[in-house]
Amino acid sequence: MAIKARSLGPPALESKPLSSVCDAFVDGYCPDPECPSSHEVCFVGDGFSATVPVVRGSLTNYLSLAPRVRACGEPVFDDDGPGTFSLLGPRHDNDHVEVQHIQILPTTDEIICLRRPFMPSKDMDSPQFLPPGTIRLIDRCFRQLRYDNVNSVIDACYHAMQQLVEQQETEAYRDYQYGLETPSGFRYSLFRKVAFEELLFHDGKGVVLRVSYDCPRSLQGRRMHSSGLLEEGMLVALVGLDKNAREVDTIFFEVHLRESTEGMRTQTGTHARVATVQLSFADKEDVDAVRKVAYYMHGLLAASFALVELPGLLLPGFGLHLEKLQKLAEWPVIAFDSQIAPAAATPEHVLSPPSYAAGNEFEYNLNDIRANISTSNNSNLTLRPMPHSGHSPQIGSVLQNLKNQTTLDDGQAIALYESLSRGLAFTQGPPGTGKTFLGVSLAQVILASQDKSDPKPILAVCMTNHALDSFLGDLLKKGITKIARLGSASKEEWTKQYRLRELNSKMKLTRIERYRLKQARQQVERLARDGAGWTESLSTETLGWCALQDHLRTSHKAIYDQFVALERLDNDITDLRRAKRYAGFGYEFWFHGGDIRNLEGLLEVVNTLLGDCELPNDSATARAADDFKERLLQGVKRNATSSEVTEDMIWALSASERHALVSQWIAELSPWRVCDALAEIHRRHQAAMRRKRVATEAVDARCLAQQQVIGLTTSGLARFWNLLNQLKLRVTIVEEAGEVLEAHTLVTLGLPSTSHFVSIGDPQQLRPQVNEMALSMEHDAGRKYSLDESLFERLMFPSSDGASPIPTSRLNIQRRMHPDIADISRAILYPYLVDHQSTKLHPPVAGMVDRMYWLNHRQLEDRPDPRSPMSKSYSNRYEVEMVAGLVKYLIEIGGYSLGQIAVLTPYNGQLAAIAGRLRTTCSIWLSEVDREALIERDLLPPDMFWTAGKTKLELGSMLRVATVDNFQGEEAKVVIFSAVRSNDSGRVGFLKTVNRVNVACSRARDGFYIIGNAALMRAVEVWAKIINVFMRKQKIGPTVLINSLRSSFNVGMSTFLAVEPQICLPCGHSFDVQTLDSLFGVSNVYRISDVGVIDAGGIINPPSSVGLRCPECDESASGTRRYALLDQLAGLPDTIDRMYAKLGRKMEMFRFDMLLCEERLSLTIKSFCKKLSSGAGPLSGKRDKDMVWTRGNTMLEAQTKVTDFRDDVVIPFEGSMSRLAAFFDNPQVLIKVILPFRLRYDFLYYRCREVTLEDALQLFQHMRELDQTSRHIAIITEGLRIKILEQSLENIRGLASRILDCEVSNLKRLEVELRLLQISFYMIVRALDTDNDLDVPASLARIQQLCARYPDTAGNLSQAYRSQKAYYEGGPLPKHFLEWSRTHVEALWKKWGSHKVGHLQYCRFGHPYSTESFKDCPECGREAKPAPPKKVVDYNSFLHEDAFMKYHQAMKAK
Repeated sequence: MAIKARSLGPPALESKPLSSVCDAFVDGYCPDPECPSSHEVCFVGDGFSATVPVVRGSLTNYLSLAPRVRACGEPVFDDDGPGTFSLLGPRHDNDHVEVQHIQILPTTDEIICLRRPFMPSKDMDSPQFLPPGTIRLIDRCFRQLRYDNVNSVIDACYHAMQQLVEQQETEAYRDYQYGLETPSGFRYSLFRKVAFEELLFHDGKGVVLRVSYDCPRSLQGRRMHSSGLLEEGMLVALVGLDKNAREVDTIFFEVHLRESTEGMRTQTGTHARVATVQLSFADKEDVDAVRKVAYYMHGLLAASFALVELPGLLLPGFGLHLEKLQKLAEWPVIAFDSQIAPAAATPEHVLSPPSYAAGNEFEYNLNDIRANISTSNNSNLTLRPMPHSGHSPQIGSVLQNLKNQTTLDDGQAIALYESLSRGLAFTQGPPGTGKTFLGVSLAQVILASQDKSDPKPILAVCMTNHALDSFLGDLLKKGITKIARLGSASKEEWTKQYRLRELNSKMKLTRIERYRLKQARQQVERLARDGAGWTESLSTETLGWCALQDHLRTSHKAIYDQFVALERLDNDITDLRRAKRYAGFGYEFWFHGGDIRNLEGLLEVVNTLLGDCELPNDSATARAADDFKERLLQGVKRNATSSEVTEDMIWALSASERHALVSQWIAELSPWRVCDALAEIHRRHQAAMRRKRVATEAVDARCLAQQQVIGLTTSGLARFWNLLNQLKLRVTIVEEAGEVLEAHTLVTLGLPSTSHFVSIGDPQQLRPQVNEMALSMEHDAGRKYSLDESLFERLMFPSSDGASPIPTSRLNIQRRMHPDIADISRAILYPYLVDHQSTKLHPPVAGMVDRMYWLNHRQLEDRPDPRSPMSKSYSNRYEVEMVAGLVKYLIEIGGYSLGQIAVLTPYNGQLAAIAGRLRTTCSIWLSEVDREALIERDLLPPDMFWTAGKTKLELGSMLRVATVDNFQGEEAKVVIFSAVRSNDSGRVGFLKTVNRVNVACSRARDGFYIIGNAALMRAVEVWAKIINVFMRKQKIGPTVLINSLRSSFNVGMSTFLAVEPQICLPCGHSFDVQTLDSLFGVSNVYRISDVGVIDAGGIINPPSSVGLRCPECDESASGTRRYALLDQLAGLPDTIDRMYAKLGRKMEMFRFDMLLCEERLSLTIKSFCKKLSSGAGPLSGKRDKDMVWTRGNTMLEAQTKVTDFRDDVVIPFEGSMSRLAAFFDNPQVLIKVILPFRLRYDFLYYRCREVTLEDALQLFQHMRELDQTSRHIAIITEGLRIKILEQSLENIRGLASRILDCEVSNLKRLEVELRLLQISFYMIVRALDTDNDLDVPASLARIQQLCARYPDTAGNLSQAYRSQKAYYEGGPLPKHFLEWSRTHVEALWKKWGSHKVGHLQYCRFGHPYSTESFKDCPECGREAKPAPPKKVVDYNSFLHEDAFMKYHQAMKAK
C-alpha cells in the first residue's frame, strides 16, 4: 500500500488586504456599529505571516514498512547540495537552499523521505554551494544543530507511522506496551486510539486541543502523574493515518496539561481506561496546523491517530537557537566576523583592544581587585591595554605590580592583562586553576572602568545553572549587588530576589509604559475571548454568536439588526473591553427560548456574561464598576422595551422554530470557512501576543539597563535575545566556553553591539554534548562535521591549512589536587601546570596507605542479555563489588562523610549497577542529568534517587555517583574511578577520548583510586601515560594497602592489606586510632569491632557531654567523623524533645489554616450557588465549570502544606526514630517510642478532603435542582457526582489502613477520630444514593467500646459517636458531618502545639506527651476498670408469699 504525506489545500476563508479591514476590529473590538470598514473574519496581511517558498520533491515520497536504519559503513549524509542545488532535485517539501525557509520541526514529507539529508562539512577548504564567510558558518551551524535535535523526532514518528499501518482497529480496549524503540535505538512512548475531545482557547497559547487515548494499565489512575511521561512542556506529535486516502499526517504539540484516567471519568463518565491530555501547538504561528486540527475536529478530514511522546525533548532547548540562527541568516552580521568566519585562512590573528578602550588616554581601574590597600599608598592601581596582540616593553613591570597588589597568581595576572587588551579574548584554564576567579576579577575591573555617563551591564553567560549561580554568587561577595539573573531554573534560594520579575516589581512604571501594557493586554484578552467562543462552537453541535454573526450580517441583515439592537451602548460608556464581554447575549437568550419581554431573565443573562468586576478592589473603583454595570443593564432594558414583538420578528418564533432556523443558518455556512476562521482568530491572537511581548520587553529593558551584571545560561540567551539586543551591551563574559556548541556561541556573538567578548574555559576538558554520533568527533565519519567542537577549540586548534591558532591566555597554577595526583594531568596534557603551595598541605587519605592507586585486575566486563536495558551500555560486576568494598571501608574507618567521596564511571550501565549496589547501605546522590538518562534507558525506576529540592546540608551526607560527562566543574576529597572495560578483543570504547580521561583524572583533592584493567587500557596512548605515572610511583597492583587493626580486610571480591591505622584530626595532627579511642573513652560508650569499626548497635552506656580535643594543640576534634556519634548521642534526648515541640506547633498551625478555609467555604456556599447559572449557553456553562473547579481547590493549599510537611519531615523523622531504637537496642539510650504524628497529619489530610467533599456535595445537590436539559449543567453535575463518589470511596479505603495502624499502636483516641471520619465519608456516599461495603455497625460498636474503656481520651468523643449513630439509623442529617471536631477536638489539638521543651514524658505504650499540657497520655490515658460481674441471685433462698405474710405480721405484733 503506497502511503504518502497528506497535503493541505488553500484556505476557504477569503483573504483581504489590511487596508480594507477595520484596524480596531483586527485588534479585537470595534465600538462603532456604523463603521464603514469590513468587520468580516478573514485572512489579513498584517505583516506577521512569513512567506515561505513552496518546494516539491522531484519524486513523491512514500512510507516504507522496512526498518529505517543505515547499513554498516553506509554514509549518513549527502554532499549533493540542498534543495534545488541537488542534482536529483529537492528531497522533500522542507529541503530549502536558504536556512531561513526551513521549518524547524520536520514536515510529514520530510519524515517519510528516505534520501540522505544534505550536511555541510566543517572544513573551510571543502567545496560547497556557499563561499567561505559568515553566511556559510551560519548555514553549517543551523543544519548541523537542527539535525542533531530533529533526527530522533523523525525516527520516532516514522516508526510510529509504521505501527499505525500494522495495528488492527478494534473497538474493545486492549492493553499494550507503550514504550517502543526504533531500529536505530531511539526510545519513545506511543499512546494509541487517540480521539479529539474538544478545543479550548488559552489566554497565552491560543488554541489548545484536548485529546483522549487508551491508557495502558500500568499508567491508569494516578500512576500517570508519577511516571514522568507527558510532563508540561514536553514535545509530542500526533501521527495520523487515513487508510482510505492512503495518507499520513503529523502535527507537533507541546504538553499543556496532563490528565489521568480520572479526569476523563469526571468529564464524561467514561470508564477509567481512557486518559486525556491538553496540547498546545509547538509552533504557535503555524496556522496550517490549526486549520488541520479544526478540520479533524469537525470531521472534514479523517484519520486514525496515535500520540508520540519524545522523552526529554523540549522545543525551546534547541528551537530558540535555530530561530535566532535563521534571523542571523537574513541579516548576517556578527561580532568579530573577520576572526571567526574569515573569507580565507588567517595566517596571523591581529587582536585589538575593545573599541571602548581604544583611546590613548583610556586606563582600566584595578582598585577593586587590590588585596590590601595600604593607608600610606593612596595612588590608584590602573592598567593601560596593550595596543595589539603583541607584548609591550613594559609588560614585565606591569605584571609584577599587578601580582604584588592583588591576589592574582602569575597565570591569572597575565590572563587578566591580555583579556582586557583584546576585544576577542580566550583564556584556557586547566582543572583547578581558578577560571571563575578570573572571570569575577575581569567583571570587577570592567565595571569600575566604565564611562560613568554611559554605563552598560556586563553579560555573563554560563553553560549550566549551577555554574551561573556560582559565578553570580562570587560577584555578590565582591560587592557587585546590582545583578539580574534571567531564567527561573536556579535551585539556589538566594537568586529569587535577583530574578527579572522581582526586580520589575520594585520599579515604578512610566505613564506611557502603563498605557502600552494595558493596550496590549486588552487586545490579547479580546481575541482570547473571541477564540474561546469559536472553540466552544466547534466543540459543540451548535454554533455560537461569534461564528454566526458574520454570516447573519451579510446574508440575513434584518435578523442581525434585531440581535445587535439590544447591544447598543450609550456614548458615555467608554470601557469597551468590559462591554465586549456581553456581546451576543441577545442571541444566547433567544436561542434558549427567552422572551424579550421577560426583562428579568434577559438581564440575568447579561449579568452572567459580564461576570465579576475586574477593576482593583478598593471602594472607589468598586463603586465605579457597579455604576458601569448598572448603566449597561439600564441600556439593555431600554433597548428591550423599545422593541415591539411583531409576527415578523424572530422573538415571535417558538423554541422548535428557532432551533430549526439556526440549523438552516449552519447549513448555509461552509464548515471549511468556520474552521479557517478559528485559525485566523488564533493567528491574530498570536500577533497580539507578540505586541504584548514587545511592550513587556520595553519595561524589562529599562529595568536591566539599571543593573551591573546580567547573568543567564546559553539556553536563556536565545530566549532573551531580543530583549538583550535592545540594551546595546558591549561586554560579554562566557564561562565554560569549551563546553558550548559553536552554534550557541554564534547566537551570543549575534548581538551586534558586542565589542568585548571574553571566553574562559578549557577545550581540552569535556566537549559540548551532542545527540548524533554521526556529527561527533568521537566517530570516524563525524570528524568531518565536528558539531561537538566548540568555537574555542576550533580557533585554538585550527584544522584548516594555513590557519594559525588564535592567541590564547593560559592559567598555570592549580589549587585543587595534591601534587601527586596533579602529576597525572601534567603527564597527559598540561606539562606547564604548577602546584600552589596549599595543595601540598592536603591531609593523607584516612585509613589508606597511598593517596593514589591503580587497583589492577583482569576480570572481564559483563555480557548482558541483548534484550535487557543493560545491553545498550557496559558494566563490570567485579568492579562494582570493588567500588562497594572501598566505599564501605572509607566510611566505616571514620575518616570521611559520604558527601566527601565521589564514584565516577564513563558508562550509564555501570552507573546504574553501582547505584543499585550501594543504595541499600548508604544514601546516593545522582545528578538530574544522569538520573534522567538512566530512566530513559529503563535502567532506573522514575521514583528512585530523586534529589530535587535537597538542601546543601542533605546533599553533603549523600554519596555522589556520576558519569564523567556530568561531573565537570565538580570535585571531591576522594574520587574512585571505575574504568569498566575489560575484554579479550582490546575494545576500550570512548575511554580513548582524551578530554573525558582528563576530566576523570582531575576531580580529586586528597585521594584518587582507579579500578581497571591496566593491560587493556595501556593500548591507548593517553592511558599509557597515566599508567606510567602510577608505575613510577609504584602505586599499581592487585591489592590496596590500608590502615587497619587486622592484617587484611575482605569486602566483596577485593582484598585490602592492612597496616597500623592512623586518624588525621581537623587541626592536621595525626594519631593512631587506639590512642584517640582510649583518650576519648570510646570503649566506655560502645563496643569496637576487631577491625576498629564502631559497633553503634552494641551501645553499652549512653554518653554524656564529651569534650573532644586534640591532645597536641587542644583544638576541637568534633569534626572527625569517627567520633561524631558521641556528640550526636549526647544531644539525642534534647533533639527528640525539640522535634516533638516543632511537630506539635506545625500541626496546630495547619489545623488552623484548615479551619479558616472551612469557614470561608461555609460562609460563601449560598452566595456561590446563586452565581451558578441555569445553563444560558456555552459561555456561561464554561464559566460555571471554571467556578466549580476553582472552588473545589479552595482547600488545596492547606492540604498540600500538610502532605508536604508530613512527607518531607514527619515520616522521615518517625522512620529514623524507629530505626535508631532498633539499631541501639538499648532502652537506656533510646526507648522504642510510638509516635502518633504521621497518623495525626494523615487525619488532617483526610479532614481537608472531607470538608472539600462535603462542600462539593452541597453544590451537587443545588445543581441537581437546575435545568438538566442544559448539556453543560448536566456534565458538571454528573462530573461532580463521580468525583465525590470516587474520592469518598478512596478515602474510606485509605482510612482503613490508618485505623489498623492505630489499633496496633494503641492510639485509642486517634482510632475513634479516624473511625468517625471514615463514617462521615460513608454518609457522603450514602447521600449520593450509593451503597458501600463499610461495616458501619461494627465500627460504631468499636467506638462505643473505646469511649467506655478510655473515658478521659476516647470518651470525650461520646457525643460525636451518638450523633453519627443517630444519623446512620435514620435520624436527621447534621449541619456538618464533623461538627464534633470543632468542639471536642479543638482543645486537644491546641495542647499538642503548646509543648515546652523539657517536659516530655512517655506512657506505658511508648506514646510521647507533654506533662506541661497533659495530665496523662492524650492517646490512651486512664483505662477504666471494668464493672464487677453481676451477682447471680438464688431466688429459692427468699421466702414464699405465705411465709412472708406470717413474718410481716409477727414483726408488726412486736
